[in-house]
Order: sequence, then C-alpha cells, then structure tokens
Amino acid sequence: MNAPVPDSVEVESWIALYFDVHWVASFYGEKPEKVQRYASRVRKRAETIRDGVRERGLGRQ
Repeated sequence: MNAPVPDSVEVESWIALYFDVHWVASFYGEKPEKVQRYASRVRKRAETIRDGVRERGLGRQ
C-alpha cells in the first residue's frame, strides 16, 4: 500500500515551518524541540479560546 503524497502547498508549509522553528531556536538560543513544544502549547491554547468564543456566539458572523 502506498502512502498518500502531500500536495506541494503542504510540503512548502512544512518546509517553511521547519526553517522558522530552527531560526527561532537559533535566535533565542534554544533547541528546536523546545520551540516546537512551546508552539504546540500556544496552538492548543488558541484553539481552546476560539472554541469558547464560538460557544458564546461572539465570533465573526
């Protein structure tokens, strides 16, 4: 069974993310893994906030 091939936009997004994570890690003197963990926590928190906004009907109409 062959794995699905991602489209070029998805590949470009991952490449950009990879270089951004490494650039940020280098800039702050941290390891890329730490930057990725922090970014993951921020994304999860943002999702929680957006869900709360939707539940209250305060989002964009």
